[in-house]
Amino acid sequence: MTAAHARHTPISAPDLRDVLSGRVIAPGDAAYEQARIVFSGGIDRRPVVIVRPTDTSDVSQVVAIARERGWSWRSAAAATASPGTAPPTAGS
Repeated sequence: MTAAHARHTPISAPDLRDVLSGRVIAPGDAAYEQARIVFSGGIDRRPVVIVRPTDTSDVSQVVAIARERGWSWRSAAAATASPGTAPPTAGS
């Protein structure tokens, strides 16, 4: 699951890490470059944050945070999105 703030209220990766049990990956993290790769090699997106939820509670919290803050976001099971709807970038 990725999220990008859409000119609305930002939240930092450390703040997300405080409320989620899953993995939160942001630009600058060692795992970011590998995590942002979408299955289709022709897509080069740089999401503001990548969340790897561990349970339904994480998913619910990310959706609620995204709604509260006006973010655009995308869900991609197993890091794939074959219909081309994969990760938005900042400002999209």
